[in-house]
Amino acid sequence: MRLIRIYHDRPLSIGQILVIEQQAFVHLIKVLRLKIGQTFSLFNGDGYDYQLSITEINKKNLSANILSSTPSLAESPLKITLYQALSKSDHMDWTLQKATELGVSSIIPFYSERSQGRFKEKQLDKKQQHWKNIIQSACEQCGRGTLPKLNSISNFQDVIQQLSPSANILLLHFDKNTLSFNHIKNDIKEIHLFCGAEGGFTDEEASQLKQKGATVLSLGSRVLRTETAALTAIAILQNKYGDIL
Repeated sequence: MRLIRIYHDRPLSIGQILVIEQQAFVHLIKVLRLKIGQTFSLFNGDGYDYQLSITEINKKNLSANILSSTPSLAESPLKITLYQALSKSDHMDWTLQKATELGVSSIIPFYSERSQGRFKEKQLDKKQQHWKNIIQSACEQCGRGTLPKLNSISNFQDVIQQLSPSANILLLHFDKNTLSFNHIKNDIKEIHLFCGAEGGFTDEEASQLKQKGATVLSLGSRVLRTETAALTAIAILQNKYGDIL
């Protein structure tokens, strides 16, 4: 049977009797049809999986006993912060989901010159929660016990001003001085990866990042979509420095 993992946003401890309701209850009882005595796992982002046994089932909730906890082994030793320029809604959703599966530590969405449209103030909280739900679901599926940090949407200028002078910055951008990933040094533990929206970065934006010390990298001769570019780069970096063999 496939491991059942559900995100729970509250503190968890062994011996605790937990009441599960709403969407998680529906999923466990109405969809998966679990019975009293059967087990499932919860995680809350603290790096552990908690194993629970169902003790009682009611019409709208269930009670379960937390039996044990085990450390999650699905976190990468490489800390990747993905700076993703806002792209089309479905492209952005796909990028956040797959970047989470590939093990990024943080995601910083921002408006670039070529980002299409801006959210109104009243839309921001709803969009942020939508992305958090995508990240939580991706962690449930892939076995991660720690949620990637998701920043609020920023502007490009605000993002680059906050970069540390010592940050290891990688920029995906077509440039005559573009390097391959083989030119990156071999002792990297932390990476700040910039990926543009549809159409990529403008030359001015790329110039500003290069002034911050960014290394401009190429993904080959083909022009990749924004969501393909980000995920390809993350996979290469995880293979080179992280936990993808």
